[in-house]
Amino acid sequence: AEYMGVEGLMDENRFVAVTSSEAARIFNIYPKKGRIAAGSDADIVVWDPEAKRVISKDTHHQAVNFNIFEGQTVYGAPTFVFSNGVIVMEDKTLRVSEGHGKYVSCKPNCGWVFNVANQRHKIDIPQAVERDNFTGSVSESNVTPSKGCHGNVASPSPCGGGDSLESPRGSKGAHGHKDMHQSSFQLSGEQDDDQQTRRNSSRVLRPPGGASQFQLG
Repeated sequence: AEYMGVEGLMDENRFVAVTSSEAARIFNIYPKKGRIAAGSDADIVVWDPEAKRVISKDTHHQAVNFNIFEGQTVYGAPTFVFSNGVIVMEDKTLRVSEGHGKYVSCKPNCGWVFNVANQRHKIDIPQAVERDNFTGSVSESNVTPSKGCHGNVASPSPCGGGDSLESPRGSKGAHGHKDMHQSSFQLSGEQDDDQQTRRNSSRVLRPPGGASQFQLG
């Protein structure tokens, strides 16, 4: 009411939607409530946006002796209130008799609130993707097994529990490119240069870049 009557941030249609129509949808009683139409309850409020009043426990129509908004000045107030077509409030005077009101049952799980959440839950459920069996061609590997420590066909584990796989250095794959995953390195303990004669190591006194004054012994 403050925003509509004073600030001008809410037009009449939005004010009715917030205070009546959407409230009735949230409580799952729309269109019985929250709408002026044939078949709906004749509950109508005539609102004066220019009215000024002070909230107080002494003037409110509630069965409590306090009000959390005590002393607050607000703008906008009902002038007439109709319930089932009967005037129940006029000029700030409440005119009701005991037993006039009726209990309104509110069904749970209203769609206005939970439809979006239920739809989001359905989207988040994992869905199986049906696929046909693969029928295309499969490239053949040209990695050949080698004999390991015990003369058996090589296995992926190193010697001691098995032998290794060996392939020619620089071999090419099925597409004609060098397979970078293939190597002549073995884990069997044998290397390509095991048969080459090794010369004795020697100490270099004049290494490239100039002689060094540092001597070992």
